[in-house]
Amino acid sequence: MNDVVTLNIDKVKPYLNNPRKITKNAIDAVVNSISLYGFQQPIVVDKDNTVVVGHTRLQAAIQLGMTEVPIQYAKKKNGEWLTTIECEGYRLADNRLHTAYVVSRGAEQGRAGFHHIKGH
Repeated sequence: MNDVVTLNIDKVKPYLNNPRKITKNAIDAVVNSISLYGFQQPIVVDKDNTVVVGHTRLQAAIQLGMTEVPIQYAKKKNGEWLTTIECEGYRLADNRLHTAYVVSRGAEQGRAGFHHIKGH
């Protein structure tokens, strides 16, 4: 298992071809979550510190004015880096899982589940 380490936020680079469009509402929800619960899920980056998964967490950290973020390097169990193709597959799988979760819960149920985060 890869260890979680902290990295200066200025060294973390967003993946410019991220297929998911990140909305202000999504960033605000993650800002509130991090404020309430702390940074519980690290940003996964490749060997060049480019985000593999965690773009919304990165944007939330920037909005919060964080100078360091928890990251996990995209490596296999044997310590080898994920290849570019494997990173792309991981990005797509992560986005599909997120989309499937949101769809399965339904928009109203999903919002109700996060009602306490927005402070309502």
